[in-house]
Amino acid sequence: MRRVLDGGIFATLLTCLLGVASYLFGRPMAIVLSWHWAALISVGIVALAVLRFKSSLRAQRRSDALNAILDAVPHALFVKDSQLRYKALNAEFERMFRVDSERVIGRRDQDIFGPEHSERSASQDGELMVSRVASTYDDEISIDGVPHNFQSRKQPIFDQRGRFLGLVGVSVDVTAELRVRRQLEQSRADLELALSIGGLGVWRSVTRLRTHDGLNNPAFLDSAIHADRRMREICGFDDDESVTYRQLFMRVHPQDRPPVAARLQEVYRQRRGAYRKQFRICTPDGGERTLEVRGSLSVRNDAAVQGAIVSFIGIAKDITDEEALKANLVTKAEEARSAVDAKAHFLAMMSHEVRTPLNGVLGMIDLVLDTPLDDDQRTMLGRCRESSVSLLTIINDILDFSKIEARMLDIESRPLALAGLVEDVCATFGAETARKAIGLSFHVDPAIPQFVVGDSVRLRQVLTNLIGNAIKFTQQGSVRVEVLRTDKGELELAVQDTGIGIDPRAVRTLFEPFRQADIATTRRYGGTGLGLTIVKQLVELMHGSVRCESALGAGSRFIVTLPLRPWVPSVGSAPGRSAPHRLAIDAAVRQPVAKPSSEPSQAGQGQRVLLAEDHPINREVLTRQLHKLGYACDCAEDGQQAWEMLEAQPAPGGDYALLLTDCHMPRLDGYELTRRLRERERERGLPRLPIVALTANALQGEAERCLALGMDAYLSKPLQLGDLREALSKVLQRGVETDEEKGAVQAAAASTAPRYARLMQLCDGDPAKVAKLVAVFVAATEKDMQAMERAADAANHTVLRQLAHRMSSACHQLDEDEAVRAFKAVEDSDSDETSLALYPTARAEVASVMQRATAFTGSRPGQEIRLFSRAKA
Repeated sequence: MRRVLDGGIFATLLTCLLGVASYLFGRPMAIVLSWHWAALISVGIVALAVLRFKSSLRAQRRSDALNAILDAVPHALFVKDSQLRYKALNAEFERMFRVDSERVIGRRDQDIFGPEHSERSASQDGELMVSRVASTYDDEISIDGVPHNFQSRKQPIFDQRGRFLGLVGVSVDVTAELRVRRQLEQSRADLELALSIGGLGVWRSVTRLRTHDGLNNPAFLDSAIHADRRMREICGFDDDESVTYRQLFMRVHPQDRPPVAARLQEVYRQRRGAYRKQFRICTPDGGERTLEVRGSLSVRNDAAVQGAIVSFIGIAKDITDEEALKANLVTKAEEARSAVDAKAHFLAMMSHEVRTPLNGVLGMIDLVLDTPLDDDQRTMLGRCRESSVSLLTIINDILDFSKIEARMLDIESRPLALAGLVEDVCATFGAETARKAIGLSFHVDPAIPQFVVGDSVRLRQVLTNLIGNAIKFTQQGSVRVEVLRTDKGELELAVQDTGIGIDPRAVRTLFEPFRQADIATTRRYGGTGLGLTIVKQLVELMHGSVRCESALGAGSRFIVTLPLRPWVPSVGSAPGRSAPHRLAIDAAVRQPVAKPSSEPSQAGQGQRVLLAEDHPINREVLTRQLHKLGYACDCAEDGQQAWEMLEAQPAPGGDYALLLTDCHMPRLDGYELTRRLRERERERGLPRLPIVALTANALQGEAERCLALGMDAYLSKPLQLGDLREALSKVLQRGVETDEEKGAVQAAAASTAPRYARLMQLCDGDPAKVAKLVAVFVAATEKDMQAMERAADAANHTVLRQLAHRMSSACHQLDEDEAVRAFKAVEDSDSDETSLALYPTARAEVASVMQRATAFTGSRPGQEIRLFSRAKA
């Protein structure tokens, strides 16, 4: 390491001091010096100055001249005699060491400084007397209690006979410089450690280019790169091997060279900028590595070479392992997705394969129970039905648990009447509580809003599980359901029973899969142990929590806490809505919706239904159920046969009032059959044939898929007679209403236009007011559909979904359920391709809606429908 006092300054100062010492000692001296050439000039200049001072000092006091010489030097100077006593020193020595010259002159180091420094100084002086050459020493001295670092240069002096006459020296306080140097060394060590930990290699280069040909210049390609050990290791260069940009580019993978060079040229043209690139290199051993390189390049003009100076510095990291890990993660993710898909497929298959025979069992039992039977027969069949329902419950639990585990179950956020939902769930247990002679009651806190936002299906499932468990484990007493609002504003659902209770130690594992309080519970009461697990998972999906408070013999209380989200029915913020339209919708959605009647429907009355079902038992059960409901029935063994039967009808739709089709059939399934029928209706302008889907697939999204394809209703197997009655009644009633709306405008208005029942109720049955609101709908829909056409043509999926949401809300106010479902399918589609694929169905539905609306308002029919054509002008 270069010493601070090496070089010319020592040559100058010590030559000066030698002159002073010669003057003091008054005798010639032989000086042993070995300084570099720069000191020789200083020696000559100072020697002349000393001679001039000697000639002039003959007339002046020697002490004044000596003091002036010493004090002119900005460093601590001192002279010692042969006894190592201080002979002379300057003012800077006094200031630096906080001493007075009168106390120092004539004394040794041990008389002035502490023993530690004195011993070091005596040892140094002894070495000088032996070596007879100048030396530099580093010392640390405590001054006023503060440690200081000094660097001293000492020169021994001998006479012509070789006798030691004394020494001269110079000391410099290097405390601040040493502190900065240590900080720099520490920073450098930290940087090297960080680079080492990060596995980063460093390189730099400075290249002078004589032309402006860019970096293709040989001067740049052949310029040396200063690379550290890690950089050489990454790129496969030996420690003693020269590295140039040409050699480095040759290591870059041939496929990656063009983009690497192009990016470098781009930064060069900008004259200054950051370079960042990821590329592969080929190592000499035939291997391949992936590097991430980051650097900074700057270019400045150089008039001396009539060109430019290019400075390039950067770091490189070997990310081969990281890239391999990423690729492995991608592979694992694809495998995981494949596993999820396989599980979904397996669940769909199991759902279909298990539910299909159960449909036959339950259906036949229901049909037999509706025939004349004696008491024993009815009791035995009742037990069969109970066993079948229990089996179905177990199957549903397992499927639900598997769907939740596979993350295939979504939570909806829709308005629901909480009090009505609780009442409905409790009502389903009326027969069971009556049979066990236990009470069942519920209470809803008046502070709970009438309508809240949530998933009614999953909330109903949670309540059903909790209430069913409470009734199952209660032999006497009662079950009470409470819906409360907590102090934190949350929703609390509590189910309290007076049953057998649970050991507090078992409560900890109660919500784990396949766990019950004890083995005896399973043997006595049955069940899979999945019910509470499903409850917990569903509640957590709804951002809530569930807990249990229980003791043996004291009953149990299950408490579900959910976020309370009151429903505020407002669509006024939707863009593009006129004030009258906004007012009509906002008022209409606030009206309570009548609860559908549960009385048996007599809508069959000989209407003919085409049934497409490939399973012979299910086909027989459904045929008997349809006959029992008053419908005539023709059967097709698959979708292809159903299609041929429909095509063979002499008139559009033929004698069939409705198509009841299974979704999964050989040759032609229900999905493709529906698509063909809807396409034929659009192309030929045929009336819409109602289609009801039958499927044993209970997986998430199946209902949405059926409705999006143009089906009118969805029924899941096993099929209950009441569910079939209600679905057919609703679908056929809508068809009757559609036929009525195709009549004259006045007749439709006089009959209060069943499709506009909401608006008629809002307008107090005034057809003129309803017509104005429908006209507002027509005008707004024209603009919205034009915007949807542009969005579909531009594949702007975001705008397409936004407009689908608006159209769904608007069609809802006109009771156009088919259009609502079609637009909701576009809005809720899980991919951009699906939204575009579903859009034509929605467009066809709204075309029918507009045809009815324009007929109702007296506008020219067909004018608006041309706006929805995908053909470009």
